[in-house]
Amino acid sequence: MKRLGTSGDRPPPHVTYLFQLLICAIAAAMVVLVFFAPRYVAWSGFELPESWSNPEINRAIETLRLIEDPFGYQPSPSNRVIVWRLLFVLPWHCLSLPKLGFLLMPFVGCVAALMLTAQLLYREGKSWRIAFCGTALTATCSWFFVSTGWLTYFDSWVLLGLLAIGFVNHIGWGITACVLVPWIDERFVLTLPLAMTARAIYFDWLVKGEWRNILRQGMIFFAALLPWAGVRYGLILAGIDRGMKDGAGQPFDRELLSNVLGNDSYRPGGWAYVQAGYLSHWAYGFGTLGNKQSG
Repeated sequence: MKRLGTSGDRPPPHVTYLFQLLICAIAAAMVVLVFFAPRYVAWSGFELPESWSNPEINRAIETLRLIEDPFGYQPSPSNRVIVWRLLFVLPWHCLSLPKLGFLLMPFVGCVAALMLTAQLLYREGKSWRIAFCGTALTATCSWFFVSTGWLTYFDSWVLLGLLAIGFVNHIGWGITACVLVPWIDERFVLTLPLAMTARAIYFDWLVKGEWRNILRQGMIFFAALLPWAGVRYGLILAGIDRGMKDGAGQPFDRELLSNVLGNDSYRPGGWAYVQAGYLSHWAYGFGTLGNKQSG
């Protein structure tokens, strides 16, 4: 697979290159926003309790309250996941930063994720047209919709972390993602094996049979998750459940952790996850391996 700088091609000057990536990302975002037109008018419902059930502001209302009391506030059941998503909440709480800046963070993540997407596409195709079209296509996915339409949904940062795992050569960026992104959204942990599989395919490790490299980097990423896993599940097993209760008044996270393997209701979803992700990724990887070996 052709990489930047291996055939005499040179990227534009650094500052100019970053500016071009920024313009490409913003242009792609604006095109997509024009076509799917989020209901920004719903944001005005902050002052109307009758509007707080709208998804555009529902989580934002409770997340802003969480900033005021990160370790004591108990959100509604529909937003209980936010009590663990503290990477941005704690700095805003400790430094008393403006709430508007917090609301803008998903948009910052969108720009960063689209810039990285544009950089990856330009690196492979050496064409800004390809980079723009691919970046715009990436922005049509659900992560962009919720990050730009529903306040305090940080899916854009999750995608940024997954892109770092799957396609950025320097392992330091992947380690940083593993340390930080679970504190933004724990779904990053569920998707990490798929991103690692994409990494193995993208850098031709399957083709080259570099199983030791796959295992080594997988173990490094797993180790980078241990601080998050130790804090979160250590507190759960210790009976400190962040005050979250289910409908019967039982600790929600502890109940989920103890029943996830024994409850039949989780098995179909787990199998669908395996089918949609791992099997298709590895099938593609081995298919590529067979094609290249025969060629």
